[in-house]
Amino acid sequence: MIEHATRRIRYFNVSFHPTAFWVTQQIKEALSWEHEFRYLIFDHDSIFSTAVRDSIKSCGLTPCRTAIRSPWQNPFAERWIRSVRTELLDQVIVCTEKHARILLKQYVRYYNHSRPHMGLAGQTPLGRPVSRGSPESILVSQPALNGLHHIYSWQTEAA
Repeated sequence: MIEHATRRIRYFNVSFHPTAFWVTQQIKEALSWEHEFRYLIFDHDSIFSTAVRDSIKSCGLTPCRTAIRSPWQNPFAERWIRSVRTELLDQVIVCTEKHARILLKQYVRYYNHSRPHMGLAGQTPLGRPVSRGSPESILVSQPALNGLHHIYSWQTEAA
């Protein structure tokens, strides 16, 4: 689940064989906490059955289905999927669901806390400030996702 205003990933889970029952359970788990959301946007995948739409309504949300073959109607989810594929899954061989869950948990942490977003003026979904270096500072790189990505920050040189 993605919060559109901030691009923050609020909830995720992994299944190699999702079913309508599994999706319903994920919706209930994702919305078990207090939320201010009004809508849940989803595509025309057959997994979003009447039972899934009913569970969305029972959580107090309005289900909104995008038009067929219209990925631009949910650009944040489409961009998230593309980012996960190109920045993580195309780079790593995933062996099991547990392995996928571990990798995605690490990626979500990186995505929410450290990955800059152009649509957020270089900020991160959880608001890591964009910093500017001074003449006496140096750029420091920290590996993220076991070195697959890096987090850069300015550090003042110790004299």
